[in-house]
Amino acid sequence: MWELKQHIEAYHLTVYVSEFRPAPGDVVSYHWRDPSGEPHELKMPTFCLVNIEKIKLNLKTYIYSAKWQYLESLKAEDELAWMTICTAVRYAKAKPVCVTTPGYRSHADRLRTLLLRTP
Repeated sequence: MWELKQHIEAYHLTVYVSEFRPAPGDVVSYHWRDPSGEPHELKMPTFCLVNIEKIKLNLKTYIYSAKWQYLESLKAEDELAWMTICTAVRYAKAKPVCVTTPGYRSHADRLRTLLLRTP
């Protein structure tokens, strides 16, 4: 079993994979044509996710922990994604909803502060 890790700031996501032998019918490559019509193939490594319950827990923890750093990284890296987030916050401000999730208000306030802060 192998561990793959992704890092955003100090936050880490770990997933577990195992190599497998492809069976007949398994798709292990991606085929496409470029704009000029030339065919291409990308062979995929023959690995699959294992320990799914642990991966689900790791993913939830990672998303909860790293979401603010990720959103802030979009400001510099992806203008369209950043504008979409800004639009969502403006909509949320205009259309308040009743939310019973603990901590919702503090997260919403933090997001507003992040989005409304000027560089």
